[in-house]
Amino acid sequence: MTELSDYEKCLKSICEYSALIPGPCSYDGGVFPCTWIAKDTGISLFKVRKVMRQLETDGYVKKGYYGGDDDRHERGFCLHGG
Repeated sequence: MTELSDYEKCLKSICEYSALIPGPCSYDGGVFPCTWIAKDTGISLFKVRKVMRQLETDGYVKKGYYGGDDDRHERGFCLHGG
């Protein structure tokens, strides 16, 4: 069995997160931050961002963000990802 490429690992991570019920991103419309993917896959954040740009070019993800006020911590937040 061959090892997955970084591209395949990132896409697999997104698919697995999407399949969770309830999903970890159910509050934000499905934004998957690159930091989450990097932590999940063990790939450097720099490489994950590069792969995410390629996944967007290939039509698998759409760049997005979600932000707002966190009432619990009384501060704003913003998630960037695909």
